[in-house]
Amino acid sequence: MQHALLLPLLLYAFHVPSILLSCGFLCLAIGYIILGFCRPYRVIRVFGLVLVMISICKLILLDISYDQLFLRAVSFLFCGALCLGISFFYHYMMQKYRKKELEVVGNQKGSVKK
Repeated sequence: MQHALLLPLLLYAFHVPSILLSCGFLCLAIGYIILGFCRPYRVIRVFGLVLVMISICKLILLDISYDQLFLRAVSFLFCGALCLGISFFYHYMMQKYRKKELEVVGNQKGSVKK
């Protein structure tokens, strides 16, 4: 989780635009979610989800400032689709994780009965 603190400092030092900082946080958050499923760490998954929400809110409230209403609406739709895609990905990974967990429990019960 130290990467979440290091990333903004590193990108800010190189004068990266604010929107790229938000995109960097999104990529880092997705990485944390994947890491949380590869290793059974619920805390890392939740941290990744919180980081996604913070970066999306930052993207919507601070980074997207179009004068034209149409471009602003399209960017809001894109952020909504991005949140929807991340939630589908999380749901898919959660089902896969639970299925693997049930197989392990089933194998343990089968070995106890013998």
